[in-house]
Amino acid sequence: MEPHIPRIAEFGNYRGKRVLEVGCGVGIDLMEFAKGGAEVVGIDVSDRSVLCAKEGLRLFKLAGETVVADAENLPFRDGVFDHTYSYGVLHHTPNTEKSISEMRRVLRNEGTLTIMLYAKWSVTLLYIVLRFGLLKLELFYKKLNELISNHMEDAGYTPLAKLYSKKQIQKMFENFKIFSIEKLHIPKRYSTIAKILSSFQSVLGFYFIIKGSKRSLIEVTR
Repeated sequence: MEPHIPRIAEFGNYRGKRVLEVGCGVGIDLMEFAKGGAEVVGIDVSDRSVLCAKEGLRLFKLAGETVVADAENLPFRDGVFDHTYSYGVLHHTPNTEKSISEMRRVLRNEGTLTIMLYAKWSVTLLYIVLRFGLLKLELFYKKLNELISNHMEDAGYTPLAKLYSKKQIQKMFENFKIFSIEKLHIPKRYSTIAKILSSFQSVLGFYFIIKGSKRSLIEVTR
């Protein structure tokens, strides 16, 4: 787990609450919510990841449920969760807006959410364009979105990676009461200048953390 995630996720703040993690992977964050006393449910499209998350909960004797499911079609009734959480997942989904809408649907009124999405204008995009696009000439035979998919993550190629501006995020979350949209994180790959860049992470940060709550239909239509 990256060291800044506990501050972002606030794992201990949901004791007794029903928490849904969308894109739980092998369950690292899910287990932290469970340790904090939350009633957890994790979903992921990967059967293997869901099995790993389930086994992790069992090994640590933590209560929780894991389900193979698609973020764009959550298999839950309306208004059954107190908090929804998704870190580093929804910018990889074909229809991110539908996934956000689904997370809103399964939240109770005034239920909260925390979501991480890649930022469009960041040191990472600049690095990709300069190093791979120009120095390695990849822009001459690849589109920018291909460069992003090929190099956005340290692990390498990802089939789909989307970047968002703050204005786009505000539009996507217009049916929520937004508490904060925070731009964060200078990746480890820039360690030689990380101390300098860290002072500018609100401008050059790798991603946005969006926190908010579900507004009622009456509030939305006013």
